[in-house]
Amino acid sequence: MNLDDRANQTTFGDLVGASQQAISKHVHAGTLLEGDTYRGWLSAYTEKLREEAAGRGGSQQETLSKAKTEESQVKTSLNRLEYNKKIGVLVSSDEAGAALTDWAGYANREYKSGLEKIIQSLEGEHGISIDRAMVNKIAGSTTERIQSYAHKLGASLGESV
Repeated sequence: MNLDDRANQTTFGDLVGASQQAISKHVHAGTLLEGDTYRGWLSAYTEKLREEAAGRGGSQQETLSKAKTEESQVKTSLNRLEYNKKIGVLVSSDEAGAALTDWAGYANREYKSGLEKIIQSLEGEHGISIDRAMVNKIAGSTTERIQSYAHKLGASLGESV
C-alpha cells in the first residue's frame, strides 16, 4: 500500500482495524478529510487517538469533566454550609421566619407606644381629647398589615427550603 494514495474508508478501516462505518463517522466528524491520502488519514487518526487517550478529546470526556466539576462545586457548597452551621453563622429558614415575626411584633408595639405618647402629649399641651377609635382605625390597620406581612414572609422562608 502506498501511503500517498488517495484514501478510501474500507481500506483504511482494514489498515487500522476498524469498520468502514466507524471510519465514515470520523470522516463526517471532520477528523478525516475526504480526498486526503492514507498518510494524512493515518496522521489525523492517530492524533485523535492520542488526544482521547490523554483525556483531551471526545464528548464523553468533556461530559465527565463537567460532571466532576459540578459534583466538586456541590460538595464545596455543602461543606461550606456545614461549616457555617458549625460556627453558628447559618440561620435556618424557620429561625429567620420566627425572627421576622418577633421583630414585626416588637416594631408594632413600639409604634403603638410611640403613637400613644404623641396623643397624650397633644392632649396635654392643647387641652383636647383625641378619639382613640379613629386613631386605631388608621394606625391599627397599618400595624396589622406589617404583622401580616411578616407572618407571610416568615412562612414563605420555610417553604423555599
